[in-house]
Amino acid sequence: MQTTGVTPTRCSHSSSTTEASAVPASSSLSLRTGWPLMTVALAQSLAVTTGFAADDAAVDPKDPVLELPKLSVEEQRRAVSSPKFTAPLVDTPQTVSVIPKEIFGQQGAASLADVLGNTPGITFLAGEGGHVAGSNSIVMRGFDAQGSIFIDGVRDSGNYGRDVYNLEQVEVVKGPAGDNGRGTAAGYINLSTKAPVSQDMASAVVSYGFDEYASIDRQRATLDVNRSTDSLLKGSAFRINVLGQDSGVAGRDYAEKKTLGIATSAIAGLGTPTRVTLSYQHDQQNDRPEFGALGGIVPDTSASTRPLQTVDRSRFYGLLSDYDDVTLDVASVRVEHDFTPTIRATNVTRYSNNDRKAIYTVPGGLDQRPDMTSGQIVEIVTTSRQAFAREVESIVNQTNVASQFTTGKFDHSFAGGLELIRENGHTLRDWTGLGTTGDITKTVNVTTAGVPTTPTVVTGTSPYNPNPARAITGFAPVYAFVDDIRIDTAAIYAFDTIKLTEKWQATGGARLERYKATYDVRAVATGVVSPFEASDTLLTGKVGLVFKPAPTGSVYASFGVAAQPPGTNNLSNDNGSRNNGTPGTTGQNSPNADPQESYNYEIGTKWDLFQRKLTTGLAFFRSERTNIAVATDAGTGVPTIYGDQIVQGVEISASGRITANWVLFGGWSYLDSENRNSTSTTQDGSNLTFTPEFSGNLWTTYRLPFGLTIGGGTQFTGSSRVSLTNTSLAELPEHWVFNAMAAYEVTKNLSVRLNVSNISDELYARAINNNSNRTYLGEPRSFLLTAEYKF
Repeated sequence: MQTTGVTPTRCSHSSSTTEASAVPASSSLSLRTGWPLMTVALAQSLAVTTGFAADDAAVDPKDPVLELPKLSVEEQRRAVSSPKFTAPLVDTPQTVSVIPKEIFGQQGAASLADVLGNTPGITFLAGEGGHVAGSNSIVMRGFDAQGSIFIDGVRDSGNYGRDVYNLEQVEVVKGPAGDNGRGTAAGYINLSTKAPVSQDMASAVVSYGFDEYASIDRQRATLDVNRSTDSLLKGSAFRINVLGQDSGVAGRDYAEKKTLGIATSAIAGLGTPTRVTLSYQHDQQNDRPEFGALGGIVPDTSASTRPLQTVDRSRFYGLLSDYDDVTLDVASVRVEHDFTPTIRATNVTRYSNNDRKAIYTVPGGLDQRPDMTSGQIVEIVTTSRQAFAREVESIVNQTNVASQFTTGKFDHSFAGGLELIRENGHTLRDWTGLGTTGDITKTVNVTTAGVPTTPTVVTGTSPYNPNPARAITGFAPVYAFVDDIRIDTAAIYAFDTIKLTEKWQATGGARLERYKATYDVRAVATGVVSPFEASDTLLTGKVGLVFKPAPTGSVYASFGVAAQPPGTNNLSNDNGSRNNGTPGTTGQNSPNADPQESYNYEIGTKWDLFQRKLTTGLAFFRSERTNIAVATDAGTGVPTIYGDQIVQGVEISASGRITANWVLFGGWSYLDSENRNSTSTTQDGSNLTFTPEFSGNLWTTYRLPFGLTIGGGTQFTGSSRVSLTNTSLAELPEHWVFNAMAAYEVTKNLSVRLNVSNISDELYARAINNNSNRTYLGEPRSFLLTAEYKF
């Protein structure tokens, strides 16, 4: 790993030169069909750019930022990989955070959840109903983002943990955004993958992690090799990334993460008008999952019962036989052609398949009632057995045309295209016969309304010394329903950034989308198939106005709308193991339900400082989510009353280099949330769940003259409500985490690094379930030794 600092990050998917480029970010206007475009009002909003500023060693900061007629497609420097972005980030009127691999590599990050700690306003759920807790169950600015994850601009539906070994950068677009269709109020996360370049380079990274608890040590190795094959075929190169991981989970007994991954790609046509890239990634995950600790061991949680004695934070309440297996395959063909220096066409065809199967044991409550035979208190942790089985397959074809041109006095940076998507999901649901497990039993007296009833036998395991090898009885798993889900999407879009004068730019665009969601729910016992279908046409997008007081800065206002139609989030949700979880035909999933619509208002300013090497931003925003079903007709299942949710706040960011040796990456946000539900006096006016008022992050490193780089950072997450009910005081407590890093260049090719996470060894909850009885603990004080060799 490079320890001398962070180099500017650029898209590596489209390049006819040795340095790849990406199309800048356009803010698009999102409107539902029939909603008059002319009623769009620019409103309070602000955008924060937390991507690394482009290196302008060859750029005079006095030059105009957007000289469209004079710039080729290649020459427009952009930090976001999506071809739908039509302006540099400093001129994009929306909050966009770009987290480059240099940053999360320095931190020793392995998962998407680790990376997302570098941007404020993101929290995680506790993996209800089989969800991958803290990895895919993402809440961003108060809204669910689990169905808004993309790989290279293509939706990546499915519920599984995502590794970072093949990522160039992670791009987080905050607030309602209809750029990619089916947009939520949260925004979206795009994972930009590595791709071949013309330079030869190779690196091998091995790491070893450990902590002061009984967890399994963590071992991980990656290989990244890029080679030019110009001697065989002019303008060609290939790249291969390999991952091997055999690890535990920091601070948790018995839990395991085992992953083998390989990602290969090859390009032909570098340096020519036509480039073709082939890529394929195959990952195999075989984990022993841990589904949490007792919520009562964390101070300030509102768990109903706390252990009478101290419980070691590493205690594991699952079984050695638990498993969580994922197979991922992604294959893509990308064709780019430059018709002229200012017109480029790109076509991407992708096939992907992710298949997750899991059976696991989840801790429930802590029962402290006395045994009726002895009269003594016996503490038992009750557990439940759950299963998850879902395969998601998709095939996508995207065609995009990017162009710069002039009409009259106005210069344009345009992107438009067509997307055709088919997604298929196959879920086995409503599992029974998963068995019961316990090595401690007691009988308790039970009363109902003061009247004794039949004594109850409670079975479970010890909170202090749970036995992971305890026996399973009655294990004969069967599922009751098979859900086959298909979502077809056809969409056209157009985005444009118009240079009105030297000081003023306008950005706008729209996406017209036709979708059809079809479900066949088959009851295994009877063979009866219940069909379900919903379809609609949506018009979404954004509009923004940008004032440039200087070439390196902007002040802007923007407005956008996104829409999420009925039934279209069921490929990524957590309901694979719940009764009536998928797909459901009532409430929000009723074919006759109104699509949820989200509106984003932002005003803000962005500045590239220190010769455009440090990017800063300040944003004021308001996101409104409407058409949330809160009351449903008992006979038809059609929503009769809808509610709203609102989050407004401020976000500040700074990222890049202050000097050649000093790197800074940080952000802070304030969120004020409100739930509006006219049917419930206890929920109306409450704060949104898992939406902290304050959160922030900071990571900074400094390279000393003799090859030593030192650095560290902190992450703060304020307390947040666990329930929408006003009468509930349950909270996910606030926490601070402090981390440190030191790296040394032993030789030109060899560097070593030490990371220390959670220096103070604070015991904190990263996520918690709705009743606060089960929590996912944050990483304890842990150590990671890493060596990187370049060859």
